[in-house]
Amino acid sequence: MSLTKRTQSPLPGVPTAAAALSATVRNWKASHLLEDLDHERLDSHAHQLIAAANDLGISDPKEMAERSTEVLRHATGLKSLTKFTNHRTSREANALRNTLAALLVQIAIHRGQSPVSVTGQLPTMMPENGESGRAAHDDEILLLRIVALYRLTKSGQAKIPGISYVLVESGAFPSETTVVTLDDIQQQATTALSVDLPGVGTADIRAKSRTVMIPGWAAKPLGQALRDLTTGKRQKLPTEPIAYGGNHEPGGHDASATASGNAARLIKQAGLAGRGLTGLSPNRWRAHHVLKTEGLARAQKFAGKPTVDGLLTHLHNPESLKEAQASDRVRGNKARLKAAGE
Repeated sequence: MSLTKRTQSPLPGVPTAAAALSATVRNWKASHLLEDLDHERLDSHAHQLIAAANDLGISDPKEMAERSTEVLRHATGLKSLTKFTNHRTSREANALRNTLAALLVQIAIHRGQSPVSVTGQLPTMMPENGESGRAAHDDEILLLRIVALYRLTKSGQAKIPGISYVLVESGAFPSETTVVTLDDIQQQATTALSVDLPGVGTADIRAKSRTVMIPGWAAKPLGQALRDLTTGKRQKLPTEPIAYGGNHEPGGHDASATASGNAARLIKQAGLAGRGLTGLSPNRWRAHHVLKTEGLARAQKFAGKPTVDGLLTHLHNPESLKEAQASDRVRGNKARLKAAGE
């Protein structure tokens, strides 16, 4: 009697793309890159994209970037990624696109490639609500953080956009970043850093001097970048600006324009140009976060705003502060405060 040799069928392997994406999400969590962001939502979007990679049989992150339009159509369930439908659908579709960009950019950087090698392949998405300079969304902040960390590893002046971004997300206005020196950075604990901000007194922006903390995700990389600036052929003095290397007066109009230009280039490198983001957008995101988690008084102090109205104007009157009922006969920002129970 002949016997047929029985062999066990191998289990299906996890596609390289899905494995790389999963490992990237784990790395984000371990490195605190998701600090102060909506973990659950970002994690959900990442797993939707991982599922799309599996469903479409994509076996490599490079292929995923090349087929990103197909991936996003599959993950969103939309036939058209450019046609605006409604605010909620647009926000969800753009969040998935930005999460995909963050995943693939992180992998590209790990492989020694530039972020633009990925962002240049991703599709243009439907527009979102919000005027120029709106507060950034969490998925946009994540993507900007990744690109900022990439810039911090560069040498010399190439670090400046990364340093400037960290300062702005920490709470600085772009013009303030051109004034901050090494002497303004203070060591608070083993890894914690704070920065003394000088305040702003221009016609359109006013803020008091204040001290803010550098976020945990950025403290160590920023510290290393600043150490790099104090070594080598062109060592910065403790009294020199760390995020401005031009010939104009730090804090002045021309220096501030340079800071805005650096922010615009970083936003473009992240693939977020034309989405309503400016150099103030990460600052407004942070101020919104402080308002939401610590309350109005702390947000006002954080932003250095002399008045509550000044804070609310800076925040573009956030949705969390609803209009009071018409019968209250109270108008403007004070109505929003009353509705919020402040």
